[in-house]
Amino acid sequence: MAFTGVIADDLGIYAVTGDGSLVWYRDTLRNGTNDPHGATGWSPSSGSQIGGGWDIFRQIFSGADGIIYAIKDTGELLWYRDTLRNGMNGPNGTAGWAAGSGNQIGAGWQNFAKVFSGGNGVIYAIKTTGELLWYRDTLRNGMNGPNGTAGWATGSGNQIGAGWHNFPAVVAPGAADGIIYATTQTADLRWYRDDLRNGTNGAAGTAGWAPGSGANIGLGWSIEPRTLISGYPVPLSVARGASVALHLSARTIPVPCTVTVTRLRENADGSVGVPVGPPIATTATHQTTSPNAWQDGCGWPATVSVPLDPTWRSGLYSARVTAGAATTDVVFVVRPGAVQKDLLLLANTNCWNSYNAWGGASNYSGHADVVTLSFERPNPETVPRSRLGTAYVPNHLTAAELWFSTWLEDAGYEFDTCSDLDLHLGDPHLSDYKGVILSTHPEYWTIEMAARLSDYVATGGRVLYLGGNGVFRKIEFAPDGRSMTAGSKPDWFAGNAWAQGPKPRGLLGVAYEVAHDLLYPARCGYVITQPAHKFLAGTGLALGDVIGAQGRNGGGACGWEIDTAIDFGEGNGATRADLEIIGHGELATPDGYTGHMTYYENAEGGFMFAIGSITVGGSVPVDTRLQRIVRNALDACLAETVTPVAAKQPV
Repeated sequence: MAFTGVIADDLGIYAVTGDGSLVWYRDTLRNGTNDPHGATGWSPSSGSQIGGGWDIFRQIFSGADGIIYAIKDTGELLWYRDTLRNGMNGPNGTAGWAAGSGNQIGAGWQNFAKVFSGGNGVIYAIKTTGELLWYRDTLRNGMNGPNGTAGWATGSGNQIGAGWHNFPAVVAPGAADGIIYATTQTADLRWYRDDLRNGTNGAAGTAGWAPGSGANIGLGWSIEPRTLISGYPVPLSVARGASVALHLSARTIPVPCTVTVTRLRENADGSVGVPVGPPIATTATHQTTSPNAWQDGCGWPATVSVPLDPTWRSGLYSARVTAGAATTDVVFVVRPGAVQKDLLLLANTNCWNSYNAWGGASNYSGHADVVTLSFERPNPETVPRSRLGTAYVPNHLTAAELWFSTWLEDAGYEFDTCSDLDLHLGDPHLSDYKGVILSTHPEYWTIEMAARLSDYVATGGRVLYLGGNGVFRKIEFAPDGRSMTAGSKPDWFAGNAWAQGPKPRGLLGVAYEVAHDLLYPARCGYVITQPAHKFLAGTGLALGDVIGAQGRNGGGACGWEIDTAIDFGEGNGATRADLEIIGHGELATPDGYTGHMTYYENAEGGFMFAIGSITVGGSVPVDTRLQRIVRNALDACLAETVTPVAAKQPV
């Protein structure tokens, strides 16, 4: 059975199906020893329908003691209480509901992005602009009046915090102890506790929060968006002129939909994507998913095969699936054919997959020290838009890669795009390109990928590394390329794992040091230390000037998984003797850990230019002097020769 919403209180679980039925369950064991198929450990009435018409609500949440609050699309807040709590209310809910159930007790609640209970009548509500508001229903009997004119505690509606719109999910245990858990855009789990629970914390939340509030207490808590239709492409990287098979599944009943191939880029109005093909009509049905979909793939039959025009440019694309107002992006790569551009941009498809927890596990879910992760499953991490209204939301995957690739296109540079698997297989050949660009978060590599890039530079290839945490973890592809194996322990760090392969710092000039990066204080800009460097020509920058102080990724160009030129002994390689330091982060840890902007070259005309931080790609579109530096490096890639730099700046 498929559900559109599930809530729980101290006794039971309530679930809403696609046709609006309210279904009740009770886990009698509550220790995780139920049969895997649910054959044991459930109350006899579990699965019973206890009401209908619940599909009219945009959100429902538990108020404990059988109380359910429900919000309609038009903003009415309704109150219910299940007095039986045993599943015997009847399919139409004709018994076991308290007097007053279904009463309206407030209005205007459609303006909240998230609403959840804190227990004992406390309700927290988050506005789309991030304000956290506090309410308390003192009656808890449905008699507050349609406009909520009675039964709400003094202080109800007060703002007690800000910036909460950046959390994909926020929940409270409902034990009336003020504890709140929130997941971040980067899949961290944070802990908070409202010690006051009376709405007097202040608009900025400067009072009444327990020490430790906001602390990270877990990793891998990524949230999959609730979608009407989910899907994945096969293959993930498609040659121009070939076809991509779309494997789609509807949440519940069959859904007629259209599929439009869309080239991904950010448009001037903030939208993402330019349609390049006609809409294709199809129907998505609900498909059964493999129990271990994270490692084995979903196993869904293909819904439709979409041909790609051989004239379409290489890049990131989406099969945009539309059903009414609902849209799902199934993202894939169109790799180049025989006709190629001068520049090649790598899509970080391994990193997309490593953070994807769809089906039960990612490399950050704590499922196991070593996990096999299938590419053949929906990937919510590839959602190509990362904005809330007009504001950018921090991102380190597909959406952030589009910030840079859109700027690159608008700046007039023509480029091809390939996946990590393409680089691993050597198709396309790096030697066919004048320059290769790594951006954003190219963390997960095979030794074959690193060796190809190392050989490319050694034989005169030119590389721009504009990302963070690059070449940090090793992975291994399955022979058919349909899955990859990754690990979370230090023996899966590339610097430790590749005894005979290139060290990250030796290859890129900079490298990520995990123990030190966790102490880096904030996102900031880069301070120029070598203003005479040729890539700074035309910028007007002087010694000590700062670039990249602002950006789309939560702050400046330096500060989210930054890479340093200094060897801190974590196995990523010694500082190169021929390395030039062009700039460093404005901030540093007490022992000197900071991000670096670096350059090295060789006698064959190859070079590596690096700005080591995930956030640099979000600063390039907004910082004109940083743009000039990147342009200078790109133009050097396209030049026939490289002009040697006379003097080397020591580290």
